[in-house]
Amino acid sequence: MIKNRYILKLKGSVSQDLNKESLLKMLASYDLKIIDDSLFPKMILVEGDKKISDSLPVNIKDIWNIFEEKGYTVPDTRKYIKRKK
Repeated sequence: MIKNRYILKLKGSVSQDLNKESLLKMLASYDLKIIDDSLFPKMILVEGDKKISDSLPVNIKDIWNIFEEKGYTVPDTRKYIKRKK
């Protein structure tokens, strides 16, 4: 099953004490797994089976902006030798 990845980005300069453990418990209750929290509390990358933008409570959406992760393909810029026929 393909999992969806989402970026949670902190809105502005919210002056609340963000507890990492309580956020982990909240995300786990929605079947979300933290992939990267190296930029916590500013940004978190999470992964889950379902679309989270509709399922998360409103108070989380007041603190965090939620973006779906997008992937891009990079064009192949290698040069190739053309063979004569």
